[in-house]
Amino acid sequence: MVQLSSDWNNEAYVSLHLVQTMLEMAGLPRKSSYSHWIPEFKVKLPKLTAKSQIVWTQKEVDFLVEDLSRYINFLVEIKTAKTRLDAAARIQLETYLKYSNTRFGILIDPFLVEIYEYTQGLATLKCKHNIENPEQVQPVAILVSNFLDTVKMRTIAIHTSKGGVGKTTLVVNIAYELAKIGNRVLVIDLDDQAHASLSLGAFVTS
Repeated sequence: MVQLSSDWNNEAYVSLHLVQTMLEMAGLPRKSSYSHWIPEFKVKLPKLTAKSQIVWTQKEVDFLVEDLSRYINFLVEIKTAKTRLDAAARIQLETYLKYSNTRFGILIDPFLVEIYEYTQGLATLKCKHNIENPEQVQPVAILVSNFLDTVKMRTIAIHTSKGGVGKTTLVVNIAYELAKIGNRVLVIDLDDQAHASLSLGAFVTS
């Protein structure tokens, strides 16, 4: 592992020279028709007061990245060479994922990058990479790009010409179960009677 300069103890330096470069190299520019970065993304978190009351506070995550080409968002939380990734950072990311309703999160410092998926109330480590030299960003960008390529939008079509066989019930229940385990679900109702739309609370106009 290379000896790093003191610049890598500065979060803004790590963000500019590692994280932002990584996102660009992974094919996610700051602002385009298919990607967008939201720096200092605010997440509302509950806090217990001395009187055992819950109040809501705002915390800032370093980035929310919208990857519209894959229909996913992910959080990026940055640490420095001085404030390394540790158990507290991982718990912090899990909390941010839970309360922002975001499925994926990236933790990164100049020595290590970890990618997590939040489902069923738990953040699970999906992959990680030891960074030998943070000035050589390409290996990190490849890891992120390859991981995101594994996240595909899946299409499930339910169709039959016969009525009364449970198409709507099946669609609504599949959508509910997928959403319950943390997936983002879009239901497209092509039935003229629009029973699925009505079941899901959508307003239908003619």
